[in-house]
Amino acid sequence: YTPADVVAATWDEIPAVLATSATARVSGNIDLNGFLTTDNKPVYLAFIYTGYNHATLNQPKWSITAFTLSNILADGSINPISTAAEIGWAQIDFKNNTTSWSLPTTGLISIDGTTPVTGITKLKDDNEDWAISKPLNLKRVNAETGVSIKNLASAKLNSYPYIFSKEGTYKVVFVAFNATQSDRREIVKELTITINPK
Repeated sequence: YTPADVVAATWDEIPAVLATSATARVSGNIDLNGFLTTDNKPVYLAFIYTGYNHATLNQPKWSITAFTLSNILADGSINPISTAAEIGWAQIDFKNNTTSWSLPTTGLISIDGTTPVTGITKLKDDNEDWAISKPLNLKRVNAETGVSIKNLASAKLNSYPYIFSKEGTYKVVFVAFNATQSDRREIVKELTITINPK
């Protein structure tokens, strides 16, 4: 990204709970439904740091110690879209390149305006620095993965226990296969199960 890209884009401020001390504070869940689009255009998330020159005070330090973006499906299940380590932050500097976001591969990003700059005796000039995510699809749903319940080496399976956490109607799919170096045979059985509350 370039500063020109950032200026040309449309940005909306998202209200969030911020810390007022060095103690980390949980922002809580933030609803992004208002940013869903019918044409599946990606969205970008950004943290903006602003610091101002002051006669006696240093600029603040901010750290994002945890971040998870998830899609909550109609059945209430939570489908991860991105974690802090996967979101691919990029740094864009608008003012004063002596201070910038630290963007390690862990995704736990920070920016520190309190650290003195080598060779500069006066307090830092005004700062504006952006940390911007990679393109994000808010409708993304990860492909479901099966659970192996029987293999060639295990004993005969007469039953398999499973507890459904919520009432509703579910489609249960069993896939059995046998394979050699030259051939593979597979059979699929589907069951529709309705779970009613007691």
